[in-house]
Amino acid sequence: MNREFTRSALYDLVWSQPMKTVAANVGISDVALAKQCKKANIPVPTRGYRAQKQAGRPTSQIALPPRFPGASDRVGGTPLGLRPCNHTPTPHRHRFQHLKNEAFEDDPNDANANKRAQHHTRV
Repeated sequence: MNREFTRSALYDLVWSQPMKTVAANVGISDVALAKQCKKANIPVPTRGYRAQKQAGRPTSQIALPPRFPGASDRVGGTPLGLRPCNHTPTPHRHRFQHLKNEAFEDDPNDANANKRAQHHTRV
């Protein structure tokens, strides 16, 4: 979530519009929005809430509980896991090549060590 909200603002937004609409406006999926709400202890409408409200049936809105002790009143912002990565990945087959070759050379009693070492050095 690139935008930052207060808990009460996001609570009002989620209860005033469908989750998919709010998520599309914010630029994330509805699942990601639900996860952010859960993380911030913000209740979301139950399944069928909008349909019941449209049909004129009685609906109840869950009150916004107090935030967790020590938690921020802010929700959203740039998540830490989405920062660009600066390293280049190493191909898997070369990653442990030096360990395999050393292991085969260390065992003088292994008759097939030379064959395996040759097999593993072919790339």
